[in-house]
This record gives sequence, structure tokens and C-alpha cells, in this order.
Amino acid sequence: MNSGNYTRASALYEQLISRQPEGRYVEQSLLETAYAQYKNEEPAKALNTLTRFENNFPAASIWTTPSICAGWYCLAKTSLS
Repeated sequence: MNSGNYTRASALYEQLISRQPEGRYVEQSLLETAYAQYKNEEPAKALNTLTRFENNFPAASIWTTPSICAGWYCLAKTSLS
């Protein structure tokens, strides 16, 4: 993602999630996927990924995971444009 190839980053994060759906990196991978989709101008996909995050991790909140707030901010910013 550092090189700006958000399509590849999103695909790699999805691959990680599918290979280890109960793994310890799934929570962060979902957020990173949503961010990559946002940066790749795919707001519908980003919304679906963030919704999936909410469904899979209902105990997570803005206060326990600050990057959630950033994810929703990016999505709102895209939706309002």
C-alpha cells in the first residue's frame, strides 16, 4: 500500500483474510482493506468491508480501535463528495 497500488493491497488483504478467517490479523486487515478500497475510489466496497468489520467484531469500538474512526471518516468523506 505504501507504493500507492491500492488494488493490489486490497487483493492481498482479502487473500490474508480468506486464508486465516479466525487469525489474529483479520481485524486490522479488514480496516486496511476498507482504506485501500476508499483510496482506490471504491466507496461501495469500502462500506461493505466496514459493515463486515462491524458484524465480525461487534465489541470493537472507536475507543478500543482508533483506526475504525479513521475508516468511517474516509467513507463519509467519499460519500459526501
